[in-house]
Amino acid sequence: MTIATGGQGALRALPSSLPSTKTLSSYDPPKKLKMEEGYGGIDVIKLSKGGKPQHRTIVLSENNRQVLVTTNKIRSFKALVKYAMPQKKEVAARSIDISTIDRVQRSQHTKRFNLARSSRSLKVSTSPGSDESLSDGPANALSIVYRVSAASSGFSISEGISVKKSNGVTPYRTLDLIVPSTSDYEMLATTLEELVSIYKEEQNVMDRNLLLLEYHWVELDKELSDLVSLNEWIQICDKLNVPIKKTMLTSYFKEFARELGLEEAQISLPEAAAILEIIRIKSLKAIGQSPSDEAYSQIWNEVRTSDPMGPTEDTAENVGEEETISAVAFLSFIRSHQKEFKASLDEVKDIFLKLNSQLNPMDLLKSESDGGDRAESIQNVSNNRITKSKFISYLVGDANDLFDPCKGKVGVNNMNRPLNHYWINTSHDSYLAPLYSCYTQAPMDKLMGHSQTDLDMYHVALYRGARCLELDVWDPPYDGPEPVVGRRGMGVDNGVIPPPASSPRRMAMSKSVSSFIRFSDVIRVVRSFLLSYPDTFPIILNIENHCSIDYQEIMADNLRDILGSAKLLHDPSTNTKGIGILPSPESLRGKVIVKGKIPKVIREGGTIVNDDFDDENDFLCKNDTDSEEEDMSKDDEDEDYIQGFVDDFESSNLTNKEGSNPAEILRIANQEAQIAKEEAKAAESRYFDMKITADTAEDHALSLLTQAGLSLSDVEEMNFSSEETLNHSTLNQSSKTASGEGTAPMSNEISKGPQGALHTDQQEDEEGLEVELIDSHTTAISSKLISSTPPTNKKTFERTDQGMEVQDFFGNSVDDARSNYAKADTELLATSQKTINAQREVIKKKHELSAAREVLENAKHTEQELTMAAKRAASAARSNKEHADTAQSRVRAVQQLVDKAKDQAGSSETVVVTALAEAKISEERAKEAETRASRALATAEKDRARADSETKKEDTLEGEIAASKKACNDSNSKIASSRRRFDEAKASLSLVKEHLKIIEGSAEFRNEQKGFSSGTSSDDDDHTHKRSAKNTHIRKKEEKKELEKLVKQLSTESEREELTRRRNLSVYEEKAREAKACAKLASSARRQADHSAIVAEQLAEHAEEEREAADLRKVAKERAELGVEHIESHLDSYDAQLSEAKKAAEETSYLAAQSRLRAEELAKQAEEAKDRDRQMQDIDRKRKALLHAEQEYKITAAERDTAEYKVSEARRLLEMSSEVLSSAQIDAAAESHRAHAEEHAQQSAISAYRKANFMRKHAEDAKVLASFALTNASDKARAARQTLEYKEKKAKVAQISVNLASLTFLHSSRLKYWEKSLALRCCHMHSVPEGKIRQMIRNQTNRTQLIEFSKTHLLRTFPSPQMQKSRSSANFNPILPWSTGSQMVAMDHFACDDFLLVNDGFFRQNGSTGYVLKPDLLTRQGIEPSPKENEERWNFKVLSGYCLPKPELEGTRKGLTLASFGTVHPRVRITLFDGLVGGREKRPTTYTTRTVSRNGLNPVWNDTSGMSVVVSSPSTAVFLFSVWNHNDENGTDDFIAAASIPASCLREGYRSIPLFDSQHKRCGAYSFASLLVKGIKEL
Repeated sequence: MTIATGGQGALRALPSSLPSTKTLSSYDPPKKLKMEEGYGGIDVIKLSKGGKPQHRTIVLSENNRQVLVTTNKIRSFKALVKYAMPQKKEVAARSIDISTIDRVQRSQHTKRFNLARSSRSLKVSTSPGSDESLSDGPANALSIVYRVSAASSGFSISEGISVKKSNGVTPYRTLDLIVPSTSDYEMLATTLEELVSIYKEEQNVMDRNLLLLEYHWVELDKELSDLVSLNEWIQICDKLNVPIKKTMLTSYFKEFARELGLEEAQISLPEAAAILEIIRIKSLKAIGQSPSDEAYSQIWNEVRTSDPMGPTEDTAENVGEEETISAVAFLSFIRSHQKEFKASLDEVKDIFLKLNSQLNPMDLLKSESDGGDRAESIQNVSNNRITKSKFISYLVGDANDLFDPCKGKVGVNNMNRPLNHYWINTSHDSYLAPLYSCYTQAPMDKLMGHSQTDLDMYHVALYRGARCLELDVWDPPYDGPEPVVGRRGMGVDNGVIPPPASSPRRMAMSKSVSSFIRFSDVIRVVRSFLLSYPDTFPIILNIENHCSIDYQEIMADNLRDILGSAKLLHDPSTNTKGIGILPSPESLRGKVIVKGKIPKVIREGGTIVNDDFDDENDFLCKNDTDSEEEDMSKDDEDEDYIQGFVDDFESSNLTNKEGSNPAEILRIANQEAQIAKEEAKAAESRYFDMKITADTAEDHALSLLTQAGLSLSDVEEMNFSSEETLNHSTLNQSSKTASGEGTAPMSNEISKGPQGALHTDQQEDEEGLEVELIDSHTTAISSKLISSTPPTNKKTFERTDQGMEVQDFFGNSVDDARSNYAKADTELLATSQKTINAQREVIKKKHELSAAREVLENAKHTEQELTMAAKRAASAARSNKEHADTAQSRVRAVQQLVDKAKDQAGSSETVVVTALAEAKISEERAKEAETRASRALATAEKDRARADSETKKEDTLEGEIAASKKACNDSNSKIASSRRRFDEAKASLSLVKEHLKIIEGSAEFRNEQKGFSSGTSSDDDDHTHKRSAKNTHIRKKEEKKELEKLVKQLSTESEREELTRRRNLSVYEEKAREAKACAKLASSARRQADHSAIVAEQLAEHAEEEREAADLRKVAKERAELGVEHIESHLDSYDAQLSEAKKAAEETSYLAAQSRLRAEELAKQAEEAKDRDRQMQDIDRKRKALLHAEQEYKITAAERDTAEYKVSEARRLLEMSSEVLSSAQIDAAAESHRAHAEEHAQQSAISAYRKANFMRKHAEDAKVLASFALTNASDKARAARQTLEYKEKKAKVAQISVNLASLTFLHSSRLKYWEKSLALRCCHMHSVPEGKIRQMIRNQTNRTQLIEFSKTHLLRTFPSPQMQKSRSSANFNPILPWSTGSQMVAMDHFACDDFLLVNDGFFRQNGSTGYVLKPDLLTRQGIEPSPKENEERWNFKVLSGYCLPKPELEGTRKGLTLASFGTVHPRVRITLFDGLVGGREKRPTTYTTRTVSRNGLNPVWNDTSGMSVVVSSPSTAVFLFSVWNHNDENGTDDFIAAASIPASCLREGYRSIPLFDSQHKRCGAYSFASLLVKGIKEL
């Protein structure tokens, strides 16, 4: 199976067997693409940035490593060679190295093709006599997606070629071509695909160092056979993050060149590989490390020491002088350390054969020097031993990946299971353009407001492994011809405001789409991908359909025409739905599945309910708790309920009366509800005022009756008629107060008051206010007073004297209790002080013991530090001596550099002058050419206008000729008609004349004329006969006259028409002569206009070429000036280096002596520090003192507890006595007061009673009125809520196209409750937001049902915007939904973060095909779903790194660019993303190594402890290994590279981790980046 590049497909494995001898240089391309005499390449049309077509020619270089795109046609082999020469490439050709090509894309789905298609101006001739518009989709479209080298990105290639996507390190671009000839198109596409395939195979047989340098050669725009200079070598070292200063690099480079006897300071690629090994060693020394610190060397030494075979006699003959190990030793290594217990000796020998057959730099040097045959050398490789370099190549190579390659192979999973048994790589909002091109923590406002679209993101998602794409489809603005894909809710880009439409919902949808991609373009992208990779497992199109019925029909047509015509669309009717299971990925290879909405019955006018769109489906539970009672049955509004509710509401009188517009119905209902609410609030306010007044009067009366000692029966027996007038006046005043004249309206907070109050609910929904009446429990004043009858006064007066005696008695008791409390409190203070003193003593002893132990530890540490310091000082002394010697030689070398730089400065100034003159001349020529082109264009436009004018005159004359000709034809027709009528009339006249002769010659007519009659016969028949002959003769004579008159008339008319015909014919002939002359003139004008246009186009192309040449010469001038500045800066630098070297020689000699003395002193101190007996005795003594102090503390603490108990008892007795005394005093005072105020209280109580009764009656009346008003308001509010519900549900009901529904296989519905969901057919699926998943797993029942549903159906989880507000990443942790069986976890690709990298690593399983088989726990029926798996404990130690690139940057950040970063300071972060633990989400576990300073070439960490972590869910857990550049100044980390590996795919031992960029690609500088770790499975 062929899979797209990226992910597992990007790794470089060992050759499958003996490497193939087929190489790029030996490949024989078609003759038309060769650089041979007689062949000028293939003519193509290249699209410019604006989609403008440009004619170009494409050809291959002689070594087949470059694709050359010339700016003009090649006429001869000599010219072709000239354009292909490296030094001429900048002048007339564009060059793309085969190693930089990512893929060849046979489609027209890039930005430039879209621009050209939208302009509708490009015509491509694919066959003789036929023109095909690009907008119709030509078959001969081709895009080369390639990586731009740093040297070329400034000019050459970047001109005229579009950017595909880019980041701070590896920019990608496309060369968009149209090949007019179909045969040439197939030839070019096939040849390029074969060359890319050969290069990838060739990579497997090349050593990693050779590939690394080859990449940097291409970056410098060099041929592999070219040499690099010192400056270019320093550039390479800078990109490799070498931690060595430029001066030292210069010294090493020149020294190496002298050793090789090179006259010029230039080296070849194999020689660069040799010096690179020297640089690796020097790099470690530059940061204070030794080559022996590298894990590679330590592992090698361990394996070599334990080699049972030892070195052999023929070792030197086979592999040279380098150290080797045997296959037996390697077998022992991979069994004991790598835990590959099934490995055999034959397998090891096969690995040796592959490693030894790889081409390394030394082999390349040897083949160049002796001209040896590569095929012959392959036959002589050894499979018994390997060298150290081959061993290290294996350790850091992709074949030794921590990710088990067996689990990364395609087809390792059984692909014949139903779709719901697989995790599917899913993309969310696939159309959104990337926010950043690298790993960046996006601000929340950008995440929430991002809406820009990009068609290329569908390419990105597919090539990244996504097999489920999201399409939010809308009606286009301005009633465009096709539906569009975009995001909802962010307005429209570029000021485009959609026109108003009759449907409010359609207007809202149009306004909510921000930027657009045509739906058909997305479908074409999918088609192109499937045609390129036909073995791809099914692609699911997750369509959110917001379109009207007309555009749904267009969607269905696009699916059928684009996918169905190529047999790429899955037909739902072919699926056997009766078996109740989904089809398998294997049965759907190369197919597209449509997920959308399907009505229950597919028919015209069918409707569906759109209740599961992601934006509307982003809900959370109101009760975010762990309650076991929480379930999914609360939301029972399924599709049937919504459709039934809408039908019932529309059949009501409300819709019939008000109309069918839901918005208008809602407005009226809200208005009525608001009026009723205000009336209810006014009535309620009146009731509250009157009730408060009545309650106040009632409380006052009750208080007075109680004080007077009267009961209700006593009051009713009394007659107070004399006070009736006074009471009536008082109550009138109270009534005014209750009606609002004297009291302000009460707020709705009174609803929280006593019983009997009316309640107004203040909770408002979106359009209405809910008002309801709370049950009233008001009690009449009489019943309240009866229940509160006061006691009689007799008992009260009898207890007065007794109260005084009790008061005296309790006073003595209180004094005794107070005395006892004081004594207990004093005792407590004493014992507490003793306890505190004892505690302080214990703390003091602990501190003393801790201090003693610290002294001991410090002594040990001091001894170690002194020993190490002594060693370092001795080493420093030796190093300083070496530095002093080096400094003296450096003085001489720098002096030579100064002399050479002065010579170069003189020649460079000459070059600058020459370049400046050439630049001026070229600029003048460019301006002159542009002026000529402008004049030619004006002339062409003028000639075209003249030609158009003449053509218009010609058209006018042709119209007049046609009119004249038509008049002639009309005249001929009239003449012919007149002649025909004349002949007919004449014939009729002759016939009439003959009839007259016959009648006149008859006997009957003659007898009638003579006056004879037949007297014997008088019957009617005879009489009639005679009269008929006479009458006939008369009629015929009249007819004869009329015919004679007609013949004369027709003869005159014919003569008149003949004259008209002759006049029209004359006009026609005159117009024809004029038209002939005008046509000749117009033809001449058109030929002149065409000639002028051709001349203008040629001059424009010439002007463009002159401008390019001027720009290039300008660049050359700037480079020459920079060269002069560079040389001058070098002179200054050399002078400074010279003085520094002299000073360094003196300083290093002094430091060597000082270091030696310091080492001796430190060694002496280390010996003295070994005596630690005194510290141990001090620790024993202080430990005993601590035990004694702790015993004393326990005793005093027990005494303190006893004293506290006594104090608490005394306090309780004192408080009780004080309360009794206080109560007695209060009772005595109250009885005395009642005795004097009894009479006055009775009068006041009776008056208050009358008043309260009257007020209660008025309050009850107001309550009834308020109750009616509240009931009415509640009814109106309920109606408003129902209307709002109708409006919302009506918006969800939409008509569905029959054609679109018949193409849809997966039906999307909202999750309501589990009983209904589990009973759905297998083709039904749910989309659930991440927040809902998090809540459901907290409930055991919901978690179980969630897993059970996913065993038979598909489940999709998408990012929740509500949850995004609480995090700084676009994505969420996918492990959690995977753990609960969710097959599709949608990830945003527009912003890279940890979670997207986790998703990338998880789907490396099964060959990055986008489908991973779930474990039986989540698929097999009858298994009890339990989140508990067998735990694993892993320990990882990061040992070293290899070729770490510089961080990815988004342009600039805080003023820093990629170049200003310098050498990186890497550190590694390991993060475990685990699944469920005990039914709960497990937080990520993170471990970070120390930071290695200034070394990205070969950083060494050598972790001693590493990360030890327990993996709770091995089937879903993922480890993320990320590398960061640490900035000490601001404490920030910049992303460098990363790799994520599922826990189920880990391997033990010393393993390599190939690193990927943020796009999950391993190309460019990332092709060589890796980590070396040691992984141990402890549990």
